[in-house]
Amino acid sequence: MAQTYHNNLYHNFVIGDLSRARVPPKGQVGFRWRTKKEVESGKGVNTCGSKHCGTSPSPSKCELTEFEVPFKYKEKGEQKMELVKIRLCSDCGDELNYFHS
Repeated sequence: MAQTYHNNLYHNFVIGDLSRARVPPKGQVGFRWRTKKEVESGKGVNTCGSKHCGTSPSPSKCELTEFEVPFKYKEKGEQKMELVKIRLCSDCGDELNYFHS
């Protein structure tokens, strides 16, 4: 039970690199698992999950929106795909959905 909780703690939310999200033809967005330090600090859950954004939620400034996105990765040479969550501020959410608008 503890191992399942530990795996979910690291593998529910991801950190996204949205710096190339507007690159044609479809946009290039990179995701990675959160590190132990990021899990402990709440990065990606309590703050924006974009790699280059440090927005923290406050009622007067911004709210975070949670997105569920497909994430393909290799683990021990095996190709895997999971639906993961990423929480983004409104500006970063617009970047993620740039080609879907």
